[in-house]
Amino acid sequence: MSFVKLLNNAILEVPILEVKLEKSIKEQDWDEQEKEYLIQIVRQLKEPKLCRSNKWSKGIIASSEPLTLEINFKSDNLDINKIYKYFEKLIKDLNKISKEIKFELSNFCKSLKDTWSIKIDWYI
Repeated sequence: MSFVKLLNNAILEVPILEVKLEKSIKEQDWDEQEKEYLIQIVRQLKEPKLCRSNKWSKGIIASSEPLTLEINFKSDNLDINKIYKYFEKLIKDLNKISKEIKFELSNFCKSLKDTWSIKIDWYI
């Protein structure tokens, strides 16, 4: 089987993997807020932006757009290092239960007054 076919098959499995990951997250002995953030992340895996059909080659073209999580915090006295470390730990925990997909915290920035934008790269 060619590499392109393997990649296409892996892309087709992503929505199924999302369901498995969400179930696995819910079964973990983690804080409810942590579970909520991680579920928000993995639910993005089933969005149609991840792959599109190519009418010329009759195949699927993979798109490696990062997953984005918008987080609202209600305090101006936040320590950015603590927030970053918190989400870094969440992603590490997610990777422990994810066999087929790996996640990586790639960008963290303040987008509005109390809103932080967290970008997460993922790999099959």
